[in-house]
Amino acid sequence: MPKRRSLAVLGAFSSKLPVVYRRGGVLVIDDLFSEKTLQSLYSTAVGRASYEDHYATYKAVNFTFNHNFDAGLFDVLCTIKSTFSQFSLPFKRGWFFVYDRECAGVGLHADPVDINMNLWVTPGRAMSTDPDVNGLRIWTKRAPISWDHSVYNGNDNPEKVRKFLERVASLRVPYRRNRLTIFDSGYFHKTDGVKVIDKKFKRVNYTFLFGRERTQ
Repeated sequence: MPKRRSLAVLGAFSSKLPVVYRRGGVLVIDDLFSEKTLQSLYSTAVGRASYEDHYATYKAVNFTFNHNFDAGLFDVLCTIKSTFSQFSLPFKRGWFFVYDRECAGVGLHADPVDINMNLWVTPGRAMSTDPDVNGLRIWTKRAPISWDHSVYNGNDNPEKVRKFLERVASLRVPYRRNRLTIFDSGYFHKTDGVKVIDKKFKRVNYTFLFGRERTQ
């Protein structure tokens, strides 16, 4: 696991930026991306004929500059760069996730790089108004550097992870389309449940990882 990175790596940014929350290594910003970009990202995710990773209640596709990269992703990274002009960590990789209409979502885990950026792109009118679902829950305690992927990814020893976090309160970021949540990738996090009420839509989120990747 790379050395902890604070949000200071983003550098200075405009005071006019629509920041919703900034505390404890978590930054939440609304309405950063254009409608055209959001529509492109959503259409790409739900319109695929096949997906690379299949889980019980959701599916995912990986992307890098050399794999599954398109105009919508280019727009996102250009907007991030123009918004945070001093942010120098390289884009490493990302995923988009398409969920069943009602499910638990991605389980508790940490990621093996420096900075994580999560973006929701499904129209809000399609989502349940229940305040306890569709968000992102973050525990601002970093996975120990000695843990390997099978542990901090929550698969090998989930009880060990739960015990590690038992005295740590979680932060819940409510769902909102065009909401970008930025945080230390070493923080444990998970989907806060999924519930879509309009059957024409699926819940879709994009994850962008920046910085050095753990090799072990």
